[in-house]
Amino acid sequence: MKSAGILLAAGYSRRLGQDKSFVKYKGFNLIDLAIKNFLLSNLNKHIVIAGLNNYDYIHTKYPKINVILNLNNTGQNSSIKLGIENIKDYDFAMFMAIDQPFLKLSTINKVISNYKKNHIVVSSYNGNNGLPTIFDKIYFNELLQIVGDKGGKDVITKYLDKVIFVNGLDEIENFDIDTQEDLEILRRNCEIK
Repeated sequence: MKSAGILLAAGYSRRLGQDKSFVKYKGFNLIDLAIKNFLLSNLNKHIVIAGLNNYDYIHTKYPKINVILNLNNTGQNSSIKLGIENIKDYDFAMFMAIDQPFLKLSTINKVISNYKKNHIVVSSYNGNNGLPTIFDKIYFNELLQIVGDKGGKDVITKYLDKVIFVNGLDEIENFDIDTQEDLEILRRNCEIK
């Protein structure tokens, strides 16, 4: 089985007001924490979709990773499409984001271990769906057709009977950094500077 991971790192971080990639958590950039778990996971191929803000950093620091620059960034879907276009011969794609500092390697591998052919695997944190999420290759063409900045939610909704929810995951792992309020929570509760 050929598995690919696509780390979405090309966002503009407009609501946050600063680049998420370089937000520090316990002395490390969020992008470095995400890539560390990404590389240690049970995936065969690793692709990072980067933006102009972080491409040089990622490409220089991680020369063995396939880093793709999203020059036509129209939202999350443009990054999803770039990733899919580079893994069409793989059995599935797992999508991850860089802004989940509490996501554990064991959770990433648990989601991978729940993969079944022709299915979608969704992380569920106390009833709230999130990343990482896996799409079997039979859904790649539909992911390429999505318009707007919705991610794969429409595909998941359309094929609910083919969705495997990985339940019982620690809710804190779904915490993501989108706003200054989120960043302040992280700083208060995690002693970052």
